Amino acid sequence: MKAAEVLSQYAAGKRDFRGQNLRGQNFQGKDLSGADFSQCDIRGTNFKEANLTKVKFIKATAGLQIQSKILLLLAAMVLVAISGVFSGWAGYYISWIFDGSDVQYRISGWITLATFAIFIFTTYRKGLVAGAVAVAGALAVAGAVALAVAGAVALAGALAGALAVAGAVAGAVAGAVAVAVAVAVAGAGAGALAGAGALAGALAGALAGALAGALTLLAYLISYRSIKGDIREAWLRDFAVAFASYGGTNFSSAIVIDADFTGATLKNTDLRAKLLTRTRFEGAINLELARVGNTLLSQPAVKDLLINPNMGYKKNYFKANLRGANLDQANLREANLTQADLSEATLQNADLRDTNLSQVNAVNTNFTHVYLTGACLEGWNIDSSTILDNIDCQYVYFVNNQEERRPSIGDFKPGEFSKLFKEVLDSIVLIFHNGVNWKAFASAFKQVQVKNKETPLDIESIENKGDGMVVIKVRVSPETDKAKIQQELQQEYEDFSKRLAASHQKQLAAQEQVIGIQNKEVNSLENIIDILAANMSDDTQNMTTVHLLENGKDIEQIEEQQNLIQGQIPNNVVRQLHEEYKKTKKLIEEKYEAILEANKALLESKQIQLEEKKQEINYLREKILTLSLNFNISKDNNDDKINK
Repeated sequence: MKAAEVLSQYAAGKRDFRGQNLRGQNFQGKDLSGADFSQCDIRGTNFKEANLTKVKFIKATAGLQIQSKILLLLAAMVLVAISGVFSGWAGYYISWIFDGSDVQYRISGWITLATFAIFIFTTYRKGLVAGAVAVAGALAVAGAVALAVAGAVALAGALAGALAVAGAVAGAVAGAVAVAVAVAVAGAGAGALAGAGALAGALAGALAGALAGALTLLAYLISYRSIKGDIREAWLRDFAVAFASYGGTNFSSAIVIDADFTGATLKNTDLRAKLLTRTRFEGAINLELARVGNTLLSQPAVKDLLINPNMGYKKNYFKANLRGANLDQANLREANLTQADLSEATLQNADLRDTNLSQVNAVNTNFTHVYLTGACLEGWNIDSSTILDNIDCQYVYFVNNQEERRPSIGDFKPGEFSKLFKEVLDSIVLIFHNGVNWKAFASAFKQVQVKNKETPLDIESIENKGDGMVVIKVRVSPETDKAKIQQELQQEYEDFSKRLAASHQKQLAAQEQVIGIQNKEVNSLENIIDILAANMSDDTQNMTTVHLLENGKDIEQIEEQQNLIQGQIPNNVVRQLHEEYKKTKKLIEEKYEAILEANKALLESKQIQLEEKKQEINYLREKILTLSLNFNISKDNNDDKINK
């Protein structure tokens, strides 16, 4: 059926075109919304930039026409021939190992063989690109060594070997591309044929044949890994799939909304649609060989889920991009969808029991008749466009790990779930698991209000749930972009918390410095007592230290003049001084430890410690001065008695 006929009948109101042969027709830019092309042959058909809203392609056959397949396979055979030539060339150079007539030839042969071995090993372990890089490094080292050891002749041999290895690498690349393209176009049989061609083209002697065989096997391995989605050969897969889709069914830049590709064959198809929203791919065949660009089909886990919606049970889709996905009737029970983007998706009749929907973006998402019992809805983002009709739900949790059950006792009655979340539509829920820095929150809230002057924001409620958990609800209007406001509040709160923490640390550091100085002064006073005790006799003492204290000298000045202390104090005064010192030291330690333990890491504790230190210093000064004055009085009395 020709495109003109289809368009004419479509304009007349016909929508049912099931089973028609539309191979190679051109519908570029046409409006075909609502048409039914189920079971049609659409190989090579051009739907570029067409409007395909609600179009059915159930069990349709897309891909390449026969003539396009032949052209692509011929191109692959050209690459095969190139691979064979390069392989034979490298094998010929390796055969120089057995040429005893010229050292240059032997060096070329050995360098080629060694570098080729490095290439195969590295490619097998890390991929073709890494193998090529390893070859470049190995050739550079080999050339330098050859020049240093054997001079210019060896260097010439090394350069010849380099050319041979470059040929071998080019042959491996050409062979891998040829096999990958052949598999993408015509399946594994064509890939085997391409490999055999590469081997046959390189049989130029036994050694060359062995090398060609090794390269062919390597090409098979690389192409197999690329088609299976191995990340090491992702570039090759993308190239092969793009190359193989040339001339195939084309949906690029098309508007594909609510379309249905159930059971369709999509090999060698360009699905880089402008919009690919709520389109069903259940049971699609060879979708892995379609060119999908940056659509949601580019994610292997998501693509597999769309093909088989029943495989989502207990799977992890953390932060997955499911925007616009068609997950109707999907089994996502006990799956982890934390922070996933479900906006504009459809999940009608899906099983979401015990599923973690924390912080999902569910704006404009269709949850009609989903099974939601036991799901966690902590911080999920919904608005008035979210459809919550006929929800089958007995209870949900508002906090992870099955906390904050709703309803607290019993189950939802019919209609209660929808009523509950109608109220949620007008508020943003912020959950803090480790308490709230109220100063940071106040600053963040004010900052967000300034950024969104036209959006009224009000604190609706603050709930302390215990164990450090605090829930704050912010009331907004239904049309507000709650995801944006919530993200801004969380980001501003984190920023202000970090700034306040940094400021707090600076204040603590300053207080620690002051306390360190006071500790030094206490230690200096203790040293004075030890010096006095070490310079004692039965009768007299030098009063230098006492006079210094009486004259208001600093502790540092006393320390500078400690070497001048030559006097001696009576034993009974020293003993009394030591007893007082021990009591004072014990008192200081007890007070200091108690303060430090009770107020650790708090700025207020540092201020208390500072005051205590000042009192302790004054206490020690007064004690030393008092003891010294008592000693003076006693000494004067003794002198008077002696004079008398």
